[in-house]
Amino acid sequence: MGQQFKNACLLSELMKATRQCAKNVRWKASVVAYEDKALLKNYVLAKEIRKGSYEISSYIQFHVHEPKERLIHAARIRDRVWQRSMRNNGVYDDMTRGLLYENAACQVGKGTDFSVENMKKQLRRYYRRYNTNKGWAAHLDIRRYFPSTPHIVAKETLRQRIRDPDLLRHTEAIVDSFKDARTTEAIAQDPVRRGIYLGSEMSQLIQLGNPDRLDHYMKERMHIRYYDRYMDDFILIDNSKGHLMECVEYIETALHGMGLALNKKSSVFPLESGIKYLKRRFILTKTGKVIVLADRKEVAKERKKLRKLKGLLDKGRLTMADVQAHYEAWTANKKKANTRGLRKQMNRYYYGLFGEKPTVTL
Repeated sequence: MGQQFKNACLLSELMKATRQCAKNVRWKASVVAYEDKALLKNYVLAKEIRKGSYEISSYIQFHVHEPKERLIHAARIRDRVWQRSMRNNGVYDDMTRGLLYENAACQVGKGTDFSVENMKKQLRRYYRRYNTNKGWAAHLDIRRYFPSTPHIVAKETLRQRIRDPDLLRHTEAIVDSFKDARTTEAIAQDPVRRGIYLGSEMSQLIQLGNPDRLDHYMKERMHIRYYDRYMDDFILIDNSKGHLMECVEYIETALHGMGLALNKKSSVFPLESGIKYLKRRFILTKTGKVIVLADRKEVAKERKKLRKLKGLLDKGRLTMADVQAHYEAWTANKKKANTRGLRKQMNRYYYGLFGEKPTVTL
């Protein structure tokens, strides 16, 4: 039995994981019930894990509609506690060890804000090197990344990274618990088992590591200096269109070998036309200034959301404080881009709807 696995089974570690899993979700009855008897439940959980009788429970399914409709499979609180303890005691360190700096999703100290700042940094570096905003960029997106990932690919990623054999066995069991959601006809044509569920922290770590070899190949063998990846989104920038097309061709071939493919919206385009990435548009000007604009679709969604909140406010189902809190959060996010004019417009729209000025500052 590996030391990391032993540590993950400790009652103290399971209690720590329980507190972490319960954070911000104590409004759920299942979480309250588990935390109320956490000591007993975790004692039983640890005993089952050590005996080898532990089994993953069925997932809770629901849909989310932002930024687009997706089916989420959430693990039960008991399974989340065990997965969190595994993460704390080796899995996270093993899965993130050696990842490229520009690989920004689902890691401590990283995220969308990190990736946005890194993209701005990459564009400035490009300008300093070539003294121009002319060049080429590729925005590549893996088609249906989570539902299409073969289990054999996910398990190979785990085997290459996780050092403790007992933790490896349990993480592979998590992959096996993900059912193939395709139709019977589709499975008959392609019997390779596919699908990594959205909604699990372990899923995010697995998917983070799958294309890591591609990241390193692009940087170390193809010498792409200006590169960023956020889960299934790739950005490559180069002054040579021919070199960039070679990189795209390699990525397509490598993904095909993994049983994956690029989305049709993937493209190569002139750098000066701007890069749409992470719901923002990055523009490198002739003078070397980097301008970050908000996605206009996000503005339209926010206006629709405010109209919906106005209806709920009129029905007495929420308070003006709730509306203000929502708008403050949206505005704070948009302040990270060059949106002063846009925020002025949205403030006027807000005043027209609610009849009072927003509490946010420009």
